[in-house]
Amino acid sequence: MKNIQNYFNLGLLISVTFLFSCQKEIKPSTPTVTTDSATNVLSNTAIIYSKISGDGSIAITARGVCWKSSPNPTINDNKTLNGTGTGIFISNIAGLIPNTIYYVKAYATNSAGTTYGAEISFTTEMPTIIISAQQWMLKNLDVPTYRNGDIIPKVTDSVQWANLTTGAWCYYKNDPANEDVYGKLYNWYAVNDARGLAPFGWHIPTKEEWITLTAFLGGDATAGGKLKATILWNNPNTGATNESGFTALPGGLRGGDAKFVNIGGYGYWWTSKEHDAISAVERGLQFDINDSYMYWLNKRCGISVRCIKD
Repeated sequence: MKNIQNYFNLGLLISVTFLFSCQKEIKPSTPTVTTDSATNVLSNTAIIYSKISGDGSIAITARGVCWKSSPNPTINDNKTLNGTGTGIFISNIAGLIPNTIYYVKAYATNSAGTTYGAEISFTTEMPTIIISAQQWMLKNLDVPTYRNGDIIPKVTDSVQWANLTTGAWCYYKNDPANEDVYGKLYNWYAVNDARGLAPFGWHIPTKEEWITLTAFLGGDATAGGKLKATILWNNPNTGATNESGFTALPGGLRGGDAKFVNIGGYGYWWTSKEHDAISAVERGLQFDINDSYMYWLNKRCGISVRCIKD
């Protein structure tokens, strides 16, 4: 009887051992992550909703979103840290550049590695100012493409610039350091291109829209000072109060002969109005008068552009 019990116990042990040896080993894996949506997108901030639906059988040690202004961001780029664990989480990102496309991915990390959600993108808003029921961009235009995505050529060579009959842009003195403050300088061929220089929802102001703006500010004789910023203009910056909030800056121009002149002293902005076969209408301000005046320049000139809302 004792031997039978021993055989039974041995058989039970072998069965249990065999049962456990046949079970598939569960290996830990990376998390399952979803990048859901971007909301409350403003000129320099956005909110991203994301979700972790599985932790890969290992505790999640970090989660958040990563982003940059070109595709395929990783945690080596800008990122947030939004705690640990699974479920829905919200990320607030800041320090963004206005009117810029950003690419975002949610991520989650455990000891097996980091997993990313699908990439989404959004475009930050352009800061605006409302004057006399008109909504203007708060900064000069700074786009490298037409509305349809086609590249606008950047032309630095003087001979090439002076012979252009198609759209182009440059920085003042071809110095990228001038971009953040003054934006790009565009010739009128870019302004008038059928593909559209202004972003969706915006347009190049007409001659009449500029007139409406300056009339609201008291007319050409006094509007200049109300439009001009109180900084960066040469002395005496006559009449400058920036009462309108327009913050016009003296970006100068690149002439039809390709020479750069007048930064600090003059600001020029294109209208959509053609004057004749070789020139188009612009709105000008200068450092030593209170006036805002309208004149025309050679279409090859590179000057600033300020857009108005449709």
